[in-house]
Amino acid sequence: MPAVWDWLEKADFAHNRTEGGETFDVWRYHIGGVTLELAVAAKEPNRPVEFSRRSAHDHYRLYVQEFRSEKPHSSLFDVPKECEGRSTFEPVHIN
Repeated sequence: MPAVWDWLEKADFAHNRTEGGETFDVWRYHIGGVTLELAVAAKEPNRPVEFSRRSAHDHYRLYVQEFRSEKPHSSLFDVPKECEGRSTFEPVHIN
């Protein structure tokens, strides 16, 4: 399991939710002051549909329109030659 999903091994089943005639299983994990949730299609438990992260300071939700579980081709992560060695990042030095 990729590290980004490793928290799911510790998550508890929270509830089922039905939207648009489709049922989703919602998994929830609390750590510190943060709650993570992942909704998956009940009929396809390896297909994430919605990810949520809540804390006292923020709350955001990501909707997954398309998900492929296979490893992407390595060329998707190649830096284009035009960008090699270039950066607009200027380091900030604090004395």
